[in-house]
Amino acid sequence: MRTSLRTKLLTRRNRMQRTRRPFLRESLLALLLLSVVAVMSAAAIGIFYGIVQAPYFHLRETVVRGCKEITEQEVLALAALRPSVSILAVNREKLARRVKQNPWVREVSVGLELPDRMVIRVQERTVRALVKGKDGLYLMDTAGNLFKRMEKHDDVDFPVITGYENQAAVDAGFQKAVAFLNRMAETKTHPNLQDIASVHLDPVTGLSVVTTSGLCLKLGFDQYDEKLARLATVMADLERRTGRPRYAGVDLDDPSKVTVQKKEILGPAGNADPGKQFRM
Repeated sequence: MRTSLRTKLLTRRNRMQRTRRPFLRESLLALLLLSVVAVMSAAAIGIFYGIVQAPYFHLRETVVRGCKEITEQEVLALAALRPSVSILAVNREKLARRVKQNPWVREVSVGLELPDRMVIRVQERTVRALVKGKDGLYLMDTAGNLFKRMEKHDDVDFPVITGYENQAAVDAGFQKAVAFLNRMAETKTHPNLQDIASVHLDPVTGLSVVTTSGLCLKLGFDQYDEKLARLATVMADLERRTGRPRYAGVDLDDPSKVTVQKKEILGPAGNADPGKQFRM
């Protein structure tokens, strides 16, 4: 009985010794591999930082392209690049975000021209209109963003959108007004964007447009191209009858007729007396 127990213990000890040796050998091999990887990684990092910080890649020149409303100096001031910085170490996304702090800047791309030049390309906003708000006039871009309050030195030769203080009017017609003005910027016929003095938003009657000649056009909420196409016929008749009228209103909202209001001066959404109607 004692002999049998001793034999079992010896057998178990021998088995443990046989399994422990491969485990130790594999552990040492794994540790060796990890050490090699760590050394190679450290060497790679050292080489990388050595290349990045090499004087060969130090910034020598920054080129700014695409400026119209803002100056290159303004862009460079926002970019805040140190003269001796390595162009490989510059965080270009952060640089672009800094430049976009200028309200005129719509998009920014930052590129490298190795070994020592950076190129900042700016896409500025295109002003489509001025918007009259509660506390002043704002510049609006082609997407309908009110990106900047108008200042004394800003160009004011743009249509003015009124009615923006009325939230119901904004909900009903602001995006339609933006799309209408963008469409007018593309057309070469009368009226185009240069012929429009103001666009009024109204939650009930839609868009009213006053041209630079004082003509008030009531356009409603849709089908603006078709309504303006009918205007040419009406204007030809008005000119034949009365010469070039400086102040007249034309209601184009009803697709079945065009009403011309012979009022000397009309407000954008004024209630003028009924005038002559042209059946279409």
